[in-house]
Amino acid sequence: LYYPTQGNNLGVLDSSEILNDTMSRLNQMSVDERDNLERTFRRSMQAIYEIFGGKAFVIHYRKGIWKSGQYLNKSFFEAFSINFAVLDSKQLQMLVSRKQHLNRKFQELMSEGEDGAGGYHYLAQNRFSQIRQLISEVLS
Repeated sequence: LYYPTQGNNLGVLDSSEILNDTMSRLNQMSVDERDNLERTFRRSMQAIYEIFGGKAFVIHYRKGIWKSGQYLNKSFFEAFSINFAVLDSKQLQMLVSRKQHLNRKFQELMSEGEDGAGGYHYLAQNRFSQIRQLISEVLS
């Protein structure tokens, strides 16, 4: 329901405001509208699983080494799930078929600027636009 179209984040609302607003909007939706949201979410999660596997949101990068983390990386869950949700089935399937390329590009994005000029923290702060751009590059 919240796709950041301006800037790199979800705008001026904080997370509790987003949750309250979302619940209000969901309560006003028809069953068909909620079912459609569920289908969109499931389709996105399936594609993400096919691309990244069972460790899709628990990865982190430190000093050139990819590791499996212990905790869900909420920033990347949010960025990937929202960016994947706006894609159609054909685009999602194309990403799945190009999963090695997408994984490689994501690793490159994560490793940029390890000197503090970019990398993990920069990507976390600018995750929506960076992931959107990454997806666009892989699809083109």
